Amino acid sequence: MLDRCDSLQTQWQKLWQISEQQRQQVKRCLAYLITPGIFERIHRERSKDGRDRDTARCCAYPWEWKQPNLVGVATDKPVPISCRIQDKDGTGKSIPAPQVFAAPPGSVYYLEHPQPLYADDPDAKPGKALARAQRMRQLGYSELLWLPYQPIETPEGETP
Repeated sequence: MLDRCDSLQTQWQKLWQISEQQRQQVKRCLAYLITPGIFERIHRERSKDGRDRDTARCCAYPWEWKQPNLVGVATDKPVPISCRIQDKDGTGKSIPAPQVFAAPPGSVYYLEHPQPLYADDPDAKPGKALARAQRMRQLGYSELLWLPYQPIETPEGETP
């Protein structure tokens, strides 16, 4: 069970405000994942019998962040969240499906500029995928803190 720690509310609010200010900037940044990140993309595939089949694939980073904006990712092994149940060949019989995997908290993403997640994007196309992504966000998955990027200077004074 998780309990809210009211004594930390003021500190958390300050940290969140700083993160939101950074997210509004249009310059290099780091996104730090503070809760498990579920970054799924539905792929439509044609099965051997000619039927279209939707398959969800999990990534270690948000699929909507593409190069050149997404410069780098630092993460660890995926965290299994839950299994899915799927209909077997449209017959109404359920079978276990692959698990949902999440990027672990502590993952860091280096971006040229902040970019919203699919669930938070006001321009995202409405539909089942968006509703699922928004539900996962409401459950607390994929919460990011935005940090300024600070280049490291070499001893010679050059930036790598």
